[in-house]
Amino acid sequence: PGHASDFIRFAATSQGNYQRAITSARAVAGGVTQERLLVNGRAQLAVANVWLVNKIFGKWDAVLAEKRRGEGIAYLDGIWHYTRGSALAARGDLVGATRELDELRRAAARAASEKVRGFVNPPATLLALATEGLVGEIAETRGETAQAVEAYERAVALQDGLRFIEPPDWPQPMRLYLGAALLRSGAPQAAEQIYSEDLAWNQNSGWALHGLAQSLREQGKVEEAAKAEADFRKSWQSADVALTASRF
Repeated sequence: PGHASDFIRFAATSQGNYQRAITSARAVAGGVTQERLLVNGRAQLAVANVWLVNKIFGKWDAVLAEKRRGEGIAYLDGIWHYTRGSALAARGDLVGATRELDELRRAAARAASEKVRGFVNPPATLLALATEGLVGEIAETRGETAQAVEAYERAVALQDGLRFIEPPDWPQPMRLYLGAALLRSGAPQAAEQIYSEDLAWNQNSGWALHGLAQSLREQGKVEEAAKAEADFRKSWQSADVALTASRF
């Protein structure tokens, strides 16, 4: 039952339905005992997914209000600081976001020495990916778009190297961040390529289709943009959030 709910969480996230995604994430995390949390990677992922769903959907108040669990466990410490850093960066609090990034890096360094069964991908790798993602978000908040693009490119490379599992250990494609940063930097052709690559990995993703439509419009590709927009609206028909970019 927990695995089924985890698929619902991932599918609802892909479809832009926050309420269904967070309800499913909480259902799985609620069944995780403290004893299991200490020794099982899948349990740790389940708890972290609640924080990650709020982060993915830009629910910054919810991110900062979440109850902490598993303090002292490297992976959970890292994701806790990653999501909080993202929320603070989105609010323009660069001092707070940088402080969370420093804590994330410390957790990532500890993760390499922790031995926990159940992780298909090493927690140190997942936290390295999170670190690059937060570096990019902080850089964007500072207006350093070129540095953000470089950080997101490193995050994409890490994500592409992850071992396969369903649902994925990392819940959100980093190409959504890279594509949005490329659009912000005035490179719609490069963004189009990134979104097309993401759609090869994540077919019918409304997030990527939204970004693809934006990149095509900015290049004056009217007919292609209209097709991408129509595909986006179809994929987004069960959503309960509106997008202005391919990521919050």
